[in-house]
Amino acid sequence: EAEEKPKKEAEEKPKTEAEEKPKEEATTTTSTTPTKPVQKVLQPIMADEDQARTLIPDPHEGKPEVIVDEDGRNRYLCLDGAYRRGDPDVIGLKNVNFAEWLREWVVAARTGQLEGVEITKTFLPREPAAPGNPTGQEERAGKPMKSTEVLTKLPPGDDELPRWAYNPK
Repeated sequence: EAEEKPKKEAEEKPKTEAEEKPKEEATTTTSTTPTKPVQKVLQPIMADEDQARTLIPDPHEGKPEVIVDEDGRNRYLCLDGAYRRGDPDVIGLKNVNFAEWLREWVVAARTGQLEGVEITKTFLPREPAAPGNPTGQEERAGKPMKSTEVLTKLPPGDDELPRWAYNPK
């Protein structure tokens, strides 16, 4: 009787619409033309593509991509306007240093400093002996250098482009 009771309850439940319809085979289409509902959604976006575009101003236009700091190290201009060395290995292996380590790692990768390095750089505080972890003790690679503090804006040149001069201290 105990087995019959669940069977009866299952039979008494009303079937949903999806359960009543026979299952249809799934079909795959290879067309790149959007379906009509998608076209309605995309239509305003496509119309915007025809309008004239404006360029986003580059706040770092004319600034030197690379400068040499007072220690004789190359520094590379980053999107946030800071100059960084690309030296993730000097950063201490502490959780609070991860963001700074990552910034230095990105600079190193972007400038080709990691090419030919056999051990992949890692930041694994729970595994301090991992071979790719940084071995340094610093919070950052050298003193911070913001482009706004180490560069002086000059009058535009004949081409009307912005110009900047590096002022080592």
